[in-house]
Amino acid sequence: MIRLWKGIEKEGIGVESEIMTLFICADVPISFGLIRKTLEDNPDIKGLYFGAGRLEFEGMNAQDWDRVVIYCDANNISIIIEVNPMLLIPFTHLYNAPIVTFIVAYYNAPKNINKLYFKTDDFAVTTIYTSQKDVDITSVVDNRYPDDVILYEED
Repeated sequence: MIRLWKGIEKEGIGVESEIMTLFICADVPISFGLIRKTLEDNPDIKGLYFGAGRLEFEGMNAQDWDRVVIYCDANNISIIIEVNPMLLIPFTHLYNAPIVTFIVAYYNAPKNINKLYFKTDDFAVTTIYTSQKDVDITSVVDNRYPDDVILYEED
C-alpha cells in the first residue's frame, strides 16, 4: 500500500515548519521516481514526511535515497523521517543527511504521566528534550487532517 497526500505540516515545531508537505504512508519501499513526479506535479511542496499515518517508513534502496536527498537539497525541500525508538540508530546510519530531521514517535503513551522528557546520551553529552507543542488531532480521519489532499494511492 502506498498513499501520498499533501497538506500544511501542523505537528512541527515553529512557524518555519508550517509548510506544504508531502506525506508518505507506505508499507513497501517507495521509489524516487514516484516522489520526483509527485514533487514536479506539486511545486508548492516544500517538505517530505516519511512515516506518515503512523505507518513505519519501510526505507528505500541506497540509490533512490541518494537521489531523493540530492533532489530535495537542490529544490530547498526538507525531509522528516518519523521513526520508532528501536529504529532510530539503524535509520540514522542509513538515512542521515543535513536536510533530514528525525522524529521519534512513541504511540500509546500512558495518559497519567504528569511530566515526560526525552533524553539522549552519547557518553559525551546528555541532552534532555521537553515538550514544545501539543496538537489536537481529533479532526484527523484516515490519518489526514480535513484540508489534506490525496495525491496518489495504490493497494
